[in-house]
Amino acid sequence: MVWKNPFNRADRIELAIDRAPHENYGQLSYVMPRFFEWPLTTTTTVYMSRFDQPLVYCFKDRLYRLEQEGCSLELEYADNGDKFGVCCGFEAMKVYDISRRLAELIDFSPRLVGQRIPYFYAEPVLVKNYVDDVVNPTAGTIFTVTGKAMASLSHKASGFFKILLEESIFVPLNKTATWIGAAHLRAGHIFNSDFETIMPPERFYLGGAYSLRGYDADMAPPVDLAPGRSCCLLPIGGKTVLSGMFEIRFPLYKALGGVFFNDCGILVRKNWRDDHFVGATGFGLRYATPVGPLRFDIAWKWRRQRGEEHRFAWFLTLGQAF
Repeated sequence: MVWKNPFNRADRIELAIDRAPHENYGQLSYVMPRFFEWPLTTTTTVYMSRFDQPLVYCFKDRLYRLEQEGCSLELEYADNGDKFGVCCGFEAMKVYDISRRLAELIDFSPRLVGQRIPYFYAEPVLVKNYVDDVVNPTAGTIFTVTGKAMASLSHKASGFFKILLEESIFVPLNKTATWIGAAHLRAGHIFNSDFETIMPPERFYLGGAYSLRGYDADMAPPVDLAPGRSCCLLPIGGKTVLSGMFEIRFPLYKALGGVFFNDCGILVRKNWRDDHFVGATGFGLRYATPVGPLRFDIAWKWRRQRGEEHRFAWFLTLGQAF
């Protein structure tokens, strides 16, 4: 629900409610186009959510349940292709419905299971967008820097600072710009000496339609095997991520296009020597629609780290991979 201009200040009130079998989300926001006399879009938000982290290869089972509730204030300035914003607020987070054994397998401190941990957080973001088309770019670059500082308001958990840098590059390979070379590079690190106290949703993951295709969502190594399950893998995540996605996009017939791609990357949990560089190679189809390309991708892993892993993964969604 959107209520435009409720106080005759070009403002709006937004209410969003999303209910699904494994995710419930509610958010109430008030948006103003200015912050006092400065041209800063100001958004004040109150939100709450509950999410079930699924066990990808175990139908109807979940790894844990996550609850989040909080409030935030976001200021954003935009000028042509540049955007800068900062969001700060308070959030309480709780991970529960997970056994002590499973918590240990994903390197999450069992003493935090079922505990509601309050945080104060600040999240700045800088975007430099210089592409010719936001929906289907053929030339230009997009550079994004995101930071997040979370200070724990409880002695039970420690805080951390997270930084993520992303760069997308698009280069036309012929004069008509129908063949496009594209790359997406990503590097991030969490500054925290105690990995076990980092809440699982705040860790870095790879795998899925928008990162390392060939792996299901969040299922790139490091992973572990659930006890008593022959093919049930647990995503662990990492505190350092390096990844790259490389594509060649080309036309096929009218609104139909094709893509060849290679994705690769590494997640580091604690030590570089303990984790492995992984990758996947595949192809995809793109069908142009009024709301963006309908995308089908399928990719095969370069090698399987564990015998329980699937050899390939496929995805059907809207929009380009990056």
